Amino acid sequence: MTALEFSKMNLDEVKKSVKLCMELQLTAFIQGSPGLGKSALVRDIAEEKNLKLIDIRLSQCDLTDLNGLPKTDGKKATFLPFDTFPLEDDPLPEGKDGWLIFLDELNAAPRSLQCAAYKLILDRMVGGHYLNPKVSIVAAGNLITDNAVVNRMSTALRSRMINLRLEPDLDIWLQWALANGINPNIMAYVKYKPNYLFNFDPKKDSETYACPRTWEMLSKLMTRIKLSDLEVYKGLIMGTIGSIGAEFISYCRYALSLPNVDEVAAGKIVPPKNQDAGVSWMVLFHLLQYVPKTAGEKELNNIFKYIDLMGKEYTAMAIKMLMDAPDTRKLVLGLDCVHENLKSFESNGMDKDKKKK
Repeated sequence: MTALEFSKMNLDEVKKSVKLCMELQLTAFIQGSPGLGKSALVRDIAEEKNLKLIDIRLSQCDLTDLNGLPKTDGKKATFLPFDTFPLEDDPLPEGKDGWLIFLDELNAAPRSLQCAAYKLILDRMVGGHYLNPKVSIVAAGNLITDNAVVNRMSTALRSRMINLRLEPDLDIWLQWALANGINPNIMAYVKYKPNYLFNFDPKKDSETYACPRTWEMLSKLMTRIKLSDLEVYKGLIMGTIGSIGAEFISYCRYALSLPNVDEVAAGKIVPPKNQDAGVSWMVLFHLLQYVPKTAGEKELNNIFKYIDLMGKEYTAMAIKMLMDAPDTRKLVLGLDCVHENLKSFESNGMDKDKKKK
C-alpha cells in the first residue's frame, strides 16, 4: 500500500489537515477524483479564515507568470513579479487577514511549469522576491487514474508538499448538504442509494456522472422545477447526474404524497406501518430541513416521536445530524426524548460489547 493510499481522508479530515498546514506555512496538496469538492473546500477555508482567495491555474500559465518580467536598472536585470502575488511589503487587502494562493489543477500543468513552481511552494518566492508572511498556499489536482488531464508529478515536487487523498464520505456529505440547503429529495435518494453519491467511472469518459458537485448543481435546478414537471426535464436531469437521472425522477414521485410536516410537528399524524425505506428516508430529510424553523419544544418532541415510530435507524440518523449542526445542537440537547434515545443507544452498544466478550 502506498503512502497516498494510507492518507485517504474525508472532507472534514482534509479540512483540518489543510488548516494545520497553513498555520505552519506548509503547502498541502489535495488530490482526489473530479467533483468531490476540492475547490469548494479551499474556498470555504479562505472564507472561514477571512483570507483573500487567489486562484491560479498553472495549466493556463507560462513561465513569466511565476518568475515575472525582466527589468533592468542599466547594469543588471532582475525580475518584476506580477501583482498576482502579494509580496513582503504589500499591505493587507481591505477587510482581510491575509491571502490564500490556490494552485488548482497543479498536476495538469506541464513539467516545465511544475518545476517553476518549486520555488513558490517551498521557498515562498516569485522571481527573487519573497511572498508576504500572511500568504498561505494550498494546491489541488485530480488523480492520474481518473482519465482527467493529469501529468505525472516529479518526486521533487511531491516532497515539497503534504500529500492528502480526498475520498467521498456519505455521512460527511449529508451533513454538509443539510447545512447548505441541498434539496431533501436528493439527500434521501443518496442515503437510500449510497453508491450514487459518487458513481464516477473513468472508463466512461463520454458520460456525465453523479458526484457531490453535480448533486449540488441538480439541487439548484430543482429550485425552479416543480415535482410534477420532473419528467419534462428528464434530459436536463440526466445531463447533470448521468443515467441514474431516470431512476431519481421515479424516486421523487414519493414526494408527491409525503405527510404534511406541519401536521407532524403538531402531533396529528403517525407514520404508516411497514413503510418503504426509500419513503422513510425522504420523510426524514424533509423533517430535518424543517427542524431549524421549529423553535418550540413541543413541536420538536412530536417530530422525534414520529421519526422514532419509523424506526431506530432513522432516529439515530436524525439525532446525529442535528447534534453535529451548530444551529440545532442546543435545540436537540434540550429534548427529553433525545436523552432517552441516547441512553438507549449507549445501553445497546454496551450489551453488544458484552456479547462479543
